[in-house]
Amino acid sequence: MHGGVGVGELYDEIYSVDLSPKSQKRWVEVECQTKPCPRAAHNVVAVSDDFYIFGGFDSEGDPLNDLWKFDTSKKRLFWG
Repeated sequence: MHGGVGVGELYDEIYSVDLSPKSQKRWVEVECQTKPCPRAAHNVVAVSDDFYIFGGFDSEGDPLNDLWKFDTSKKRLFWG
């Protein structure tokens, strides 16, 4: 999960949860050196072991047109 809207602010955190049968199913923040700017109304789609973040709106309300790939196996973000 990435980003979202709070009271008067946007978020840029990235969280993951292990849904395997023996996991504790807790959300854990993923630390990344590079990550997308805070945003809302963006799209996220999962494909195999990756998820992609596209677009949305920044804190000024300006539309974003960027694409990010998060490799869940390596816990790394790539800008594309």
